[in-house]
Amino acid sequence: GDLEGVKLFYGDPMEAASTCIRSMIVPAPGNDFICADYSSIEGRVLAWLAGEESALDVYREGRDPYRVAASVIYHVPYESIQKGDSRRQIGKVAELALGYQGSVGAFNQMALGYGVELPETEVRDIVEKWRNSRPMTVRLWHELDNACKAAISNPGHVYSYRGIKFAIRGRYNRMLAVMLPSGRCLWYVDPRLAQEKMAWGEEKTVIHFDGVNSATRKWGTQKLYGGLLAENVTQAVARDVLVNGMFTAEAAGYPIVLHVHDEAVSEVPEGFGSVEEYEILLCAVPQWAAGLPLKAEGWRGKRYRK
Repeated sequence: GDLEGVKLFYGDPMEAASTCIRSMIVPAPGNDFICADYSSIEGRVLAWLAGEESALDVYREGRDPYRVAASVIYHVPYESIQKGDSRRQIGKVAELALGYQGSVGAFNQMALGYGVELPETEVRDIVEKWRNSRPMTVRLWHELDNACKAAISNPGHVYSYRGIKFAIRGRYNRMLAVMLPSGRCLWYVDPRLAQEKMAWGEEKTVIHFDGVNSATRKWGTQKLYGGLLAENVTQAVARDVLVNGMFTAEAAGYPIVLHVHDEAVSEVPEGFGSVEEYEILLCAVPQWAAGLPLKAEGWRGKRYRK
């Protein structure tokens, strides 16, 4: 009841209260939470979709993808870059910012959150080196863009790349269906091609559709391109992997009570099961995702936490 005391010890009362929200979620008496979240799920799924075997091997061998990226950028051995090395932080920014066709702007925006600030010439060099190390990922962007444009230009025909299928469907050909490897579809309203002048002066054919602008939250014309398609498909496939893991966990006696982003939470009786078993269950790879290396890390406790 002492608002001034809260301000004195914790600063903004609303911010202090918000940090308590997770721990207010508790299991019933006699029960525990068992929680696990996937490790680098987007990076793993993107590499799997692209067929980027060198990146998949990093995950299969348990190496740190941020150290690997830094070793590529700086042309130094992987072993020379340790966890506290500032070069690893730059490798981390590159991994998180560049996978969906991001360039200098995407790198700099991501870098702000990690305290990284570099000259533009150095950032351009990083982008080029990262892309050179991921040829299949770069190809994924272009092939998804090409397949999407071909489907829009030829309603009734199906175009695909690495198990991702594109076709125009619906009354009056108003919907673009993008079928995922799981068989589930993403849908885009009123897809169409347009000519647009790029910032560097070149005129290109671009994809438009109607949807909600993520910044303004208003409905209107949106752009679709290879990198964004890769992002949409990667995140959708990651969701399908999570759902498969949740069904597998439930079937083994771990009822799901909550899931957030890439983590699932089950409530079980004290003494039942284990974190290790739960991690294995969540990482059950569905048949359609054969070859996808998954890893989850979990905990057990009486309060939900980050």
